[in-house]
Amino acid sequence: MKIVNVFAEEKGFDLVEYLKKENPDFVCLDLHWHFQSEAVIEAARKIKQSLPNAKIVAGGFTASCFSKEITEKFDFIDFVVKGDAEIPLLNIVEGRELSKIPAHFVAGKEILETISFTNYRLLSNYKKYLKFGLAKDDRENKWFFIYNAGRGCPVNCSFCSGSCLSQKKINNREKVVFADIEKALEEVKSLAKLGLGVWYTSFDPYPDGEYYLRLFKRIREEKLKLRCKFECWGLPSPQFIDLFAETFEKGSEIVISPETGAEKIRERNKGYYYDNSTLLDCISYLMKKEVGCVLYFTAGLPYETMDDFAETLILVNFIRQKFPKVKITALPIEMEPNSPWFLDGKKYGVKTKRKTFSDFYEAHRKKSSIGYETENFSEQDILELVSLINAEAGCRIKKSLFTRAFTETTLLHQKPKLGEVHRLCQICRFYNNCFA
Repeated sequence: MKIVNVFAEEKGFDLVEYLKKENPDFVCLDLHWHFQSEAVIEAARKIKQSLPNAKIVAGGFTASCFSKEITEKFDFIDFVVKGDAEIPLLNIVEGRELSKIPAHFVAGKEILETISFTNYRLLSNYKKYLKFGLAKDDRENKWFFIYNAGRGCPVNCSFCSGSCLSQKKINNREKVVFADIEKALEEVKSLAKLGLGVWYTSFDPYPDGEYYLRLFKRIREEKLKLRCKFECWGLPSPQFIDLFAETFEKGSEIVISPETGAEKIRERNKGYYYDNSTLLDCISYLMKKEVGCVLYFTAGLPYETMDDFAETLILVNFIRQKFPKVKITALPIEMEPNSPWFLDGKKYGVKTKRKTFSDFYEAHRKKSSIGYETENFSEQDILELVSLINAEAGCRIKKSLFTRAFTETTLLHQKPKLGEVHRLCQICRFYNNCFA
């Protein structure tokens, strides 16, 4: 068995030519993220044309969501694994599975504890892969690894295809499952031995739980020298922050996603709610403990209005001034297959432009879009709002001129139109930094 990261190979790498030399019986393609739709389907088509006897298997969240459509529309794909792949894929390879869409399998604790999910040596050119950073030219986090110590989610964020509702529909998962503490420790240790210094994790189903407190204790007992980038699904408690600071090296970061500055919008869209006062207290404590903090915001959430967006600008402005060491960024949220708002757009006041796999496939054959609009914002509006959050986060004056216009102008007709907002800042010498 060989695992190849096509996008990490040298420029000019040809997957089909590589496979011709290997002549495999099975080719397994990862179709987890919907961004991969066009690339994976076209790769499968070319592989089948050149190696007609090779069985092609697709899997991952997106493949699972649209398994029936994919097998019916693309006959060159022999199998689609719906849900967790460990046992169904083994059955396919061993010839025990005849159906093009094997029955659901939900990986439990026994799978998480008997299989290594951090065995980089299975990757071709794994030493090269290990050198990748978390972002382009990211020297600080150059040597990193991703490991999540479990699967599942107990809550529903409106936009997330990994939500409780989505996982039930995609792979019949009803419960969150964690790996045993000692197994998780073993995985972290094995990667640390490879020289990787940053553990990146995004699995925090119970923000007030004891699991990570116990795992952090074991990491300290083993005296592992690591940094950590931990994505919180809620807010970390003071105890969590204390132990995080004690366990990991300087440069470690906790990532929090408030999404919006409007508390009522956060409450209606996030699985774990917290108000702005509690968020600010948390940030203050992180700064006191000298733990890095990264905040993610967005715009265009269900029910959000321009007044709600103004609250986001106010919060971002306050944080960047009071806590200058906090990293703030904003990203647009794309329509995700089987997310709650995908499944019931009417409930959330969202109009999706993507309803089938073919919609996602076609969307990624051209310039990508976010794939939806809300009752109050068009797709273009949402992209512009996100860019304004980033501009406010990076603004070099006390309060950006557009934030003043949105938050201090009382008459509706005097508020700036979205497409003209940038003109307010043209008099600023830093204009090109924000609106180039």
